[in-house]
Amino acid sequence: MGSIRRKAVITMEAAKCQQEVRSVRTSRAWATLLAAVTLIFAGIAVDSPATAAPAAEAAAVLTPTEVASAPYGALFALGVPVYERIKTVSAHTIPTSRTLILKRLDGPTDGRRGSARFVFVGEALPRVFSAGEAVRGSGVPSGLILPLNPRTLERDPTRSYQMVSVVTGPIGEVRGVGIATRYLG
Repeated sequence: MGSIRRKAVITMEAAKCQQEVRSVRTSRAWATLLAAVTLIFAGIAVDSPATAAPAAEAAAVLTPTEVASAPYGALFALGVPVYERIKTVSAHTIPTSRTLILKRLDGPTDGRRGSARFVFVGEALPRVFSAGEAVRGSGVPSGLILPLNPRTLERDPTRSYQMVSVVTGPIGEVRGVGIATRYLG
């Protein structure tokens, strides 16, 4: 009987620790978001049309943390590619495996309302692609990507292989922020 009580106490303590970690992560995310909004609005007040062009160049050197802290609409103004999950396909070989199809959005009002959206910094990705679902996350793309034809959603021939990996999220309207890199095998 004593070991059952001990396990129950340990389980309750673990749950409290997990809740505290979530609370700290949420607080940090909101603090970072508030700081980014302040900096962005301060930059908008100072920028002139002549200095607005370097903003698109800056998108190539942004880190996932910087992207995660920007407001959703500002991501498009910075030229950061935002992708929407448009379809989920179950794999026939492995019942628990799914393939996710993602499409790049052109603006903050594009896409279906409430759909999962992801941002990838690093290498430029195709307009539409498929990726496997991450093992630990439901509906999160991870691993090797395959470019798709935007009209037919059929596989396009690839010249080079790329991969994606979500490193943080969800934050605001973005379900995850990740990195796109060349696939090294």
